[in-house]
Amino acid sequence: MNLVSLLNERQSESLEERMERFSIKRIMKWRIEGEQLLERRKKLKLTRAYISRETSIGYTRLTRLEEGLPIRDAKIIIRAYEMVLEIEEMNIENTSLLQQLNNLTTN
Repeated sequence: MNLVSLLNERQSESLEERMERFSIKRIMKWRIEGEQLLERRKKLKLTRAYISRETSIGYTRLTRLEEGLPIRDAKIIIRAYEMVLEIEEMNIENTSLLQQLNNLTTN
């Protein structure tokens, strides 16, 4: 299908069809974002309860977020979640650097 055909097809779609197309895109975006957060959390070996405590966001809301389900204030919650993950990643990196420094000074 070429671009002109696609544009013609979209111009002729009904409001319901357009809303469904956007809804599907949004649902896919939520799923991808949720999967990415879940993967990062598991990679860092953090529990959902820990993220919940650090962000003051309910455990159930975080579960829904990771499952790609719609939640209110999703953008804010995602950013808070990401900030906790970033802090943990920096802590791991700092610990590694300190260990390397200690190894250099003891040798």
